Amino acid sequence: KILEMNSGMADALLDYFITVVFADGILDNDEMALIFDFGHQVGFSDGEIARTIGLKLKEDFSPTALSLK
Repeated sequence: KILEMNSGMADALLDYFITVVFADGILDNDEMALIFDFGHQVGFSDGEIARTIGLKLKEDFSPTALSLK
């Protein structure tokens, strides 16, 4: 519905969705699949989604080092 009202919001929606998925500091295969599924739904290609994930990883993601616990 948001994209119907403002089609220019796709980038912001994907960015927000990735931020939510990264919130717990763990990124697993199921979460990656969710990101790609959502990205496709809002009109992005695999390459665009992967690039956006990479930028978010570079900016915001702090993984949990389970082996250090």
